[in-house]
Amino acid sequence: MCIRDSRYTAKILAGVTPNGAFSYTSDAYGGRISDPQIVRVSRWLDTIEELDQILADKGFLINDQLAERNASVVVPPKKFVNKGFNNDDNKETSKVANLRIHVE
Repeated sequence: MCIRDSRYTAKILAGVTPNGAFSYTSDAYGGRISDPQIVRVSRWLDTIEELDQILADKGFLINDQLAERNASVVVPPKKFVNKGFNNDDNKETSKVANLRIHVE
């Protein structure tokens, strides 16, 4: 377990369908485990099918692991310092944000 501010933390990997139902929940792991590590040890990738698209936060770096299964991750565009989003970025962000469900 991860000790942070004298507290223990744990992480789980949760999959949520577009209609809000949980499609996958992993076991709990110590809070210091990285996203790519939890993806690998939880065997979540075994549930991924070819051409699946996974909606995720910007920091969820599993592109390589999904590419091995011919699947992809979709994240909102990054906003660069001192620059706003262009029209294409705004449209893409809206499209992704409308489908994402926030689980934390």
